Amino acid sequence: MDLEAGKEGASFGLALKAMGVLRLDITVDDTAAREFAGDFAQAIREGDFHFAIRLLGEYASASLSAGRVLMPVAPTLDDDAYRVALGAVTRWVAAKTRTPVPEWAKRAKESSEPVFLAEKLHPSATG
Repeated sequence: MDLEAGKEGASFGLALKAMGVLRLDITVDDTAAREFAGDFAQAIREGDFHFAIRLLGEYASASLSAGRVLMPVAPTLDDDAYRVALGAVTRWVAAKTRTPVPEWAKRAKESSEPVFLAEKLHPSATG
């Protein structure tokens, strides 16, 4: 009765039973998250910045289609600019889908300067 009435004190176990009866599944397939994280890390490690930029767009698009952030755990990136960009994209997706922002994206430092990922593709001559 509490569950049907929408009461906050409704039992989680009862909610799971009701979902089972309705054949609803709450499991999350994190295959996409592992693939994106691995692809990002590999692209950065190999210096394939064209692919890394493309991955940012694909990650955002796939996350929006899924209705949630697809990377709840941060990939290990050795590049600060891409870490900043990925955190920003993740926060944006969470806002658009009205889903929680992963802790890693909350902690991702915002850059004190604009991040231009294209500079990695076409470095400007200095000095």
